[in-house]
Amino acid sequence: MEQTKGQAEVSWGRALRQGTLAIGTMLPCCLLVPLLLQQAGMPYPGAYTAMLLTSIVGTLYMAWRRLPLLVLPSLSLTVWLVWLVMLADGLNWQFVLAVQAIAAAVGWLLWQLPLRRRLPELLPPVLHWALPTLLAVLLVLYGLVQGRVIMHSPWAVTALGNLHDPMAYLSLIGLLVLALLWARRCRGAALWAGLLTAGLALAEGFWVLPASPFLVPEGLDRTALMLNPWLPLPTGGLAAAVLTGLVLVLVLSSLGWSAAEAARSGQSQGKIVAVTFAFTLLGAFLGSVPVTVAPASAIAGQDQQDDGPQEGKGQDGGRRTALVMAAWLLVLLICAPVVRSMADFPVMATPMLVGCGLWLLIRQLQRAQRVFWDRVNSLATAAVLGLALSWNVTAALGAGLLAWVLLNHVSGQGTRVNVWQRILALVWLAYFFFADL
Repeated sequence: MEQTKGQAEVSWGRALRQGTLAIGTMLPCCLLVPLLLQQAGMPYPGAYTAMLLTSIVGTLYMAWRRLPLLVLPSLSLTVWLVWLVMLADGLNWQFVLAVQAIAAAVGWLLWQLPLRRRLPELLPPVLHWALPTLLAVLLVLYGLVQGRVIMHSPWAVTALGNLHDPMAYLSLIGLLVLALLWARRCRGAALWAGLLTAGLALAEGFWVLPASPFLVPEGLDRTALMLNPWLPLPTGGLAAAVLTGLVLVLVLSSLGWSAAEAARSGQSQGKIVAVTFAFTLLGAFLGSVPVTVAPASAIAGQDQQDDGPQEGKGQDGGRRTALVMAAWLLVLLICAPVVRSMADFPVMATPMLVGCGLWLLIRQLQRAQRVFWDRVNSLATAAVLGLALSWNVTAALGAGLLAWVLLNHVSGQGTRVNVWQRILALVWLAYFFFADL
């Protein structure tokens, strides 16, 4: 009895450590997603509450399934939705929520049908690898831009920021600390570097703690059930909406599949992808952007990997880890004023974003050995990653698919291309001709 109790205590301790580290790694998501949606016109309190409520419900469901998986929006996907779809294409957030709901419903239905076994074949394996890699690169670039370490330049692709800017030099300090901790193989290097940077910003008075750090969740009345597919659209808006829905189905499927595989949950990836589509649908009605399995779930899943499901306690450890993550999300929900004040001067997000992006990029490079790197796959990947600076996930995915289909036919390997890939290639060809890029 004493030994069993000791094992349970150790398991809860490991769950607390792994769950806290996973939440800390994904803290920039909670910090910046509502701020991005506010730029698109969505009320900040409602966006924050809807995001966390959706994530809490999704993570609790994973706990019920004994899976150590964290459900959160994808920050890089949110950057694309806000900057390209909402701001550049002129689609308002109520209409985008409607497109998200339709795409989530279609995605959930597809993953329920017997056809789901063929869905991963819609994209070639190399693009299943290239998509998360592209999003990792976007995460690093967004962190550097957010910290004003790099800036837009009319003479070059990018330019270094002004080091006399407090945001820039504090961000550089955070990146230096991140590099030192990473070199020392410190666990949670991105989290500690971000917290240190936040402490320096607080000490210098660039952001202050609010007088009332806790608040009852509010704002849901201004975002829930606000999706509206009947709003007037700008010129070319319908084509942008259709492509947005298609990209959401493909990208969420690829992200959910690769993240579930990275977490090694021992469950069917198809079921996990279907569940993420269901919670993305719920989020659309609450006012949240699409959610998926967070990459940090691979950190949280270490508890289950080490114990092994055959011993029984690995599955219990997965449930405990998910409960710890859900509890931390609940704490963040009632600490909205603190998170909002940090978002006003989000210098701590730079090392955390760059750290998360580099961590995901390293995991993708480790998975690269599973891809057959012939000339066609290499050129298709180059087409995807070459458009990272455009911030346009739609264009990058389309360019990669078009390059892969065309190069296979030119090189005499047309049998590698199935009919659905040819149809998707024609869809993206029409997009490049008629859409306002």
